[in-house]
Amino acid sequence: MQSVTYEFEIQGVTVGRGARPYVLAEIGINHGGDVDLAADMIRAAADAGADGVKFQTFTASDLAHPVKAPDQYKLFKEVELDKAAHIELAGIARDVGVAFISTPFGIREADMLADIGVPAIKIASGDLTNHRLLAHVGSMGLPVILSTGMSFVDEVRSAREVLLNAGCDKLAILHCVSRYPTAPEELNLRAIETLAAEFPEVIGFSDHTEGIWAAGAAVALGARFIEKHFTLDKTLPGPDHALSVEPDELRALVESVRLVFDSLGDGTKRPCPAESEKRHLGRKGLYASRDLPAGAILTADAIRISRPEGEIKAAEFSDVLGRVVAISLKEGSEITRDCLSPAD
Repeated sequence: MQSVTYEFEIQGVTVGRGARPYVLAEIGINHGGDVDLAADMIRAAADAGADGVKFQTFTASDLAHPVKAPDQYKLFKEVELDKAAHIELAGIARDVGVAFISTPFGIREADMLADIGVPAIKIASGDLTNHRLLAHVGSMGLPVILSTGMSFVDEVRSAREVLLNAGCDKLAILHCVSRYPTAPEELNLRAIETLAAEFPEVIGFSDHTEGIWAAGAAVALGARFIEKHFTLDKTLPGPDHALSVEPDELRALVESVRLVFDSLGDGTKRPCPAESEKRHLGRKGLYASRDLPAGAILTADAIRISRPEGEIKAAEFSDVLGRVVAISLKEGSEITRDCLSPAD
């Protein structure tokens, strides 16, 4: 794995290879076009401990052809948010202390997001190969979060190069499976390790599974940016509510990924300080299994291996077999080096 020094900030929160996982609550279009509901979702996500909230910014007629894809167009038209709504929601996010981030689906939308002052831009998996949009967003000087659903690693490599060549120097690359919901056998979480070995940037995970179990596993494999769909009620109408987490689940996800991160350590196998203090109590030493007179020869049945560990450790059992006891020992007495005659 490459250096852990790569890091940047989103609205004062560090995103980095060595930093605690950043948690982004993906509101997306779960607001259903209702600005008041969207505002309530922002507040709930902040209360659950999310670092940021993410929306989707698009013009319905550009995103889906009204004639060739009428069902998609109708869906997107109903949930489209105008600039005034974005400004209002971004203000609410600032008030409650979370970053307001969105995914633009075109250059015009990216410019609008930059104009209202978003602290970062998200690129959807569907635009991973949209190099024109990538180059435009990469030139904005903002942190970019890149989802990689449906992709091969060479496509990720190309997208990254476009962003870097355009001037982007703050990038998180998220493993993602564009399947809603994603089944465990489709998840391929080890791709997180592959991305971390291939690229020096922050690696993360855009989670489309049901529940919260996958996020902690992703962190254990190296993800330091977690995106998860969020709703106030899974039964609300809309395509993404069922695979989203509700506030209590988001709170549990935030807690779990941070606990997993805290538990990772530095990888060196050694006793922790608390173990070192009590280690001798859990290990075993050598004791007389019966009364032994001076001059007795230590045989296997004359030695009891018991806690706590003493001067002569259990691992040295074979070293003392056949040695002569220099002084008499009562049953249960610790066998120390001073108890033994010099070895031949």
